[in-house]
Amino acid sequence: MKDKYVLVVEDYELNQELLQLQILEMGFKLLIANNGYEAVEHCKNEDIGLILMDINMPVMNGYEAAKKIRGLKGKYENVPIIAMSANVDREIQGNCHSSGINDIVVKPVGKKMLGEIFEKLFSGENQADGINAKDTLYLNGEPGSRDPQDKGIYLDYEKAKSEFCGNVVLLNNSIKSFLLNVDSKIALVKKAILDKDLEFVRLQMHKISGAAANLTAVPLSKLAGALENMAASNEASYDDLNNSLEEFENYYYDFKKHIEIIKKKQG
Repeated sequence: MKDKYVLVVEDYELNQELLQLQILEMGFKLLIANNGYEAVEHCKNEDIGLILMDINMPVMNGYEAAKKIRGLKGKYENVPIIAMSANVDREIQGNCHSSGINDIVVKPVGKKMLGEIFEKLFSGENQADGINAKDTLYLNGEPGSRDPQDKGIYLDYEKAKSEFCGNVVLLNNSIKSFLLNVDSKIALVKKAILDKDLEFVRLQMHKISGAAANLTAVPLSKLAGALENMAASNEASYDDLNNSLEEFENYYYDFKKHIEIIKKKQG
């Protein structure tokens, strides 16, 4: 497998950087696609041994990309495609299965899960060659969602440092970029709620939730995910959406204070 590429299909830069760091440390070659369309083009031109596919992306989503990749025939009829999603339910599992995706893992994927994926697929001699497009790998077991336990901590810095393979510079830069991104999006999300542009709200909070989870900021990720789900339902009132955003904002400002404390301790 190590002579082939792992293709990461992910539109959020922080998630790309973290997966790149982890996969390269494990000794695999890597390609990155920013959306489903780019993923299909990579498959046409490169030798891909595994695809890690986000579902919610611009231009072309993960379901559509998987169908097109399966349509390339040849080796891509059976190349393992693992979807990555913040939440996993029966509907998402069904959509993955009908798209030719082998399985789905809950974000943040993390080093441990990556290791389990590689072990399950590639231990022994070319085990992945025997996988069928409709085979389920049961990486997660039963459907579930991101760790529901509120750990009572704004950000687990030591755990985050481990997930970033000890690269403190990249971790700190990622935290800084995350804060700048959230700061720039809050006013836009407020306006989108006012304009009833719920798809914009859903997409922005989806990205924030996933990035927060990658930084081990579990409670913040949960609050963003709650607003994401509310926007996706198309049933929440303006007041409900606004109250959810206000709850997120209040916690986020406390979160920023916690980050400042960490920075001062680091000198």
